[in-house]
Amino acid sequence: MISVDEAVARITRGFAALPSEAVPVAEAAGRVLAQDAVAKLDQPPAPMSQWTANAVRCADASPGAELALIGDAPAGRPFGGTVRAGQAVRIFTGGVVPEGADAVVIQEDTELKGKLVVIKEAHGRRKMCASAPWIFAPAKSCFAAGTVFRRAMSPCSRRRICRRFR
Repeated sequence: MISVDEAVARITRGFAALPSEAVPVAEAAGRVLAQDAVAKLDQPPAPMSQWTANAVRCADASPGAELALIGDAPAGRPFGGTVRAGQAVRIFTGGVVPEGADAVVIQEDTELKGKLVVIKEAHGRRKMCASAPWIFAPAKSCFAAGTVFRRAMSPCSRRRICRRFR
């Protein structure tokens, strides 16, 4: 008896790739990439919070610290200013980390007292920001040739896809 890998190798040995064609993404779902898909843009385009939290300077995030709340950064609407010493910006999951902030402290580790954010715990302040880009970056391969294309895989308008088998 031969192994499954050997059986597959024997069967596919005589196969040849079909010619490729450029097709709109809307027509590419379920087809096989003929060449690597390469990113044209950063994704995400900026560091983003993975939690509902307060964006701060790591140096300021000590237990008992009181930081001035200077604004909000919900997903899709970045805060327009810069976080400076002694300041915090309320940030929501998926929100762009404001300029000047290098960490977030999750909301469960803080207490809001009027316009002050009080740090209760500081253990949750590290690695809560996703650096940019972490999904894909320009000129980097996002998906290898031979991958079955899914519509959500690419923001590009056209992909080089193997022709359909007829």
